[in-house]
Amino acid sequence: MPNISVVIPVGPGYEITKNCIESLLKYTDLHNINLIAVINGTEQETYDYLHDIQPKVELITLVEPWGYTRATNAGIKRALENGSDFIILLNNDTVFLEQQPNTWLDHLLKPFSNSDVGITGPLIRHDDGCNEDFIVFFCACISAKLFREIGVLDEVFNPGGFEDVDFCIRARQAGYKIVQVPDDRIFENYATGVFPIFHMGEQTVSKIPNWNGIFERNRVVLKEKYTIKPNHNDGPTIGTNDPISHREFTRYNWCREKIESTFGKTAGLRVLDLGMSSGYGQRILPTDIDYEGWDISQDIIDYARREFPRGRYRKFDLEKDIIDGQWDVILALEIIEHLDNGLRLVQALKNHCKLLLVSVPEKDSGIWGDYHKLLNLTAKDFPGFDITTYSRFSGERIINTMYDGFENLFLSWPQTKKHILVDVCTKDRYFSTLPMTLSSIITQTVTPDKIIIVDDGEQRDLRQVPIYSHLFQMMAEKGINWYIAFGQKRGQHYGHQMVQDIAINEGYDLVWRVDDDTVSEPDCLEKLLHSWNPHVGAVGGRILTPPTRLAPSNQLQGSIKNTQDNPQWYKNNPCYTVNTQSIDNDIDVDHLHCSFIYRPGIAEYNLALSPVAHTEETQFTYEIKRAGYRVVFQPQAITWHLRNPEGGIRSHSNQAFYDHDIKIFNNKLASWGIDAPTTPDIKIIWLKTGLGDHLALSTLIPELVAKYGKLHIVCTLPDAFYDMNDIFVEPWPGTKALQMGYTPPPDEEINIYVFMKNNNWTNSLIDAYRVFYGLDK
Repeated sequence: MPNISVVIPVGPGYEITKNCIESLLKYTDLHNINLIAVINGTEQETYDYLHDIQPKVELITLVEPWGYTRATNAGIKRALENGSDFIILLNNDTVFLEQQPNTWLDHLLKPFSNSDVGITGPLIRHDDGCNEDFIVFFCACISAKLFREIGVLDEVFNPGGFEDVDFCIRARQAGYKIVQVPDDRIFENYATGVFPIFHMGEQTVSKIPNWNGIFERNRVVLKEKYTIKPNHNDGPTIGTNDPISHREFTRYNWCREKIESTFGKTAGLRVLDLGMSSGYGQRILPTDIDYEGWDISQDIIDYARREFPRGRYRKFDLEKDIIDGQWDVILALEIIEHLDNGLRLVQALKNHCKLLLVSVPEKDSGIWGDYHKLLNLTAKDFPGFDITTYSRFSGERIINTMYDGFENLFLSWPQTKKHILVDVCTKDRYFSTLPMTLSSIITQTVTPDKIIIVDDGEQRDLRQVPIYSHLFQMMAEKGINWYIAFGQKRGQHYGHQMVQDIAINEGYDLVWRVDDDTVSEPDCLEKLLHSWNPHVGAVGGRILTPPTRLAPSNQLQGSIKNTQDNPQWYKNNPCYTVNTQSIDNDIDVDHLHCSFIYRPGIAEYNLALSPVAHTEETQFTYEIKRAGYRVVFQPQAITWHLRNPEGGIRSHSNQAFYDHDIKIFNNKLASWGIDAPTTPDIKIIWLKTGLGDHLALSTLIPELVAKYGKLHIVCTLPDAFYDMNDIFVEPWPGTKALQMGYTPPPDEEINIYVFMKNNNWTNSLIDAYRVFYGLDK
């Protein structure tokens, strides 16, 4: 085994340093491995710990804090003096994850069987300023011969930032390769991955005074070192034979696809590229277009004329000069954010072209410094544009998806007419009902335009799960756009409001809200749309829970005064029979439940509700009616509600949540001038026991009905009371009972076995129930 040194610069933070080193010791065979800790302005507790674990670790103690780059160099020089073959740079805010001993080390060393490899590490990223990939040095293995050939880290970047980019560029210039391990995919998650390490990130630099200013200074230093004078849009200078990064390729490839799909034939199309980088887009755009590039930098124009003589070029200042002329297509890629007048300009450009294609950073908070003048841009800043979102780290096109951490908005004008956006909020039902819900949406007779999945649960990358990769491909083949957004984990009402905001921003006519434990029949959306007209604000169909229930009364009008009697829940009733009634016979109701289509922008979800969001759809749809629109029940549109007992709101069992929401709902009713629901003449039975107890009680239903009239049973096994007349059955915890103002008594008060024990019961269970519910009187 080669001689290896692991260099760990140690700044403030006793716990993170201790966790790092102890995890390294746990999963590493230290034979032929020398640990070098460079004490760089740490506190006494960390200093004492490192001294206590000697000789497992060799210490270099710096009297004053030197900064990351200089401190790391001190460790590198010591490792070279010790005759190391490989030097591993490791941040102290990393923790090795469970693994067989030396797994992490084997991953780092394996590529060095190729003598051209100089650097390995678990994370490759791309620097746009220099158009170079680099290994992030929170964990990197570097051959000693590379250090001896090109030197140590450039201390111009001290106390830190971009020294890893610079070193990787120098390594490439010296003919060495950099390799991400255990494979060379660019992965998106900065903290973890297939390499068994977790990186907390910026635990040290965040404590450096004026870190943002230092980071920006170093960015400029790096750019000036490796690129020519910055051009109008601060883009990379790529020549005829230079490699094009995934990210740069993605922009122009997206433009090419848009141009070809819009115009069909591209020969002779006049295309203007504003802030053209170096004109390298011509390598990706259709080759038969008439290309013209504008930029403020004469250096860029001269470079483009040398590298891409086919195009025409013009020096132009977008903030001072007046645009004149007409083009078929105008490209404005990563330039709007650099201009004080950028948002006005992007709207004015519509007057000079048939197709306008724009890309900007999404929600840039200022990390790029003074180069970006317009910050925190979102879709709301670009009314009238179609929106597509792309990945920050991978640079690869992620078709129709959006995950946290994405950077770029891709905008196109004129806006495509958009009709139906599907809203699916989900929580931890990845492997139960969610796939069925999505497949039922995909296979509708009317195809929606886009599906947004708001993940309020574990928030995993579903693209890596086989069943979802197939579902997403089905969506693509059906022409359905989709993306996944991570929710705030504060309840589905937050997710539904997020989707409504997106629908408004992107210009959708309507939203189809679908719960994640439902299966819609193939013509459900088609039949909901049958009731849609300019006077309608929302339409819902039947929401049937197997086994389906018959209607218990003739008064199912969907009234806000009695939300328990909702016509959506029943298989049939005297007015609405699925087999005989015409689809034209819908009914006006006060509110809808579970799954429905609605017109965005009329009402908002009540975000004051608890995480269970009890009555959120009732309040939302009633507000639509209060705004003057019809709220309609269409009995022919059928959705099956599978009432998944796991995930969703059923992951919350805190009764206080329901009590809180009922109070808010009653206050809402009062604000609308409606009396809160009064307790009806009905017997509530709370049953929180096993199947045998349910079946025993079911034999007494005729007697209970005879005594009490109507029964409302809240139980753990509703199927035990299937197809019984004059009863309403719902699963625990009893959403409708809670809404009516009832709350379950303490468990000991409703437990038949506690009753039997307290009364020294010796007769049958059925007789005990008979006495318990007063049937013996």
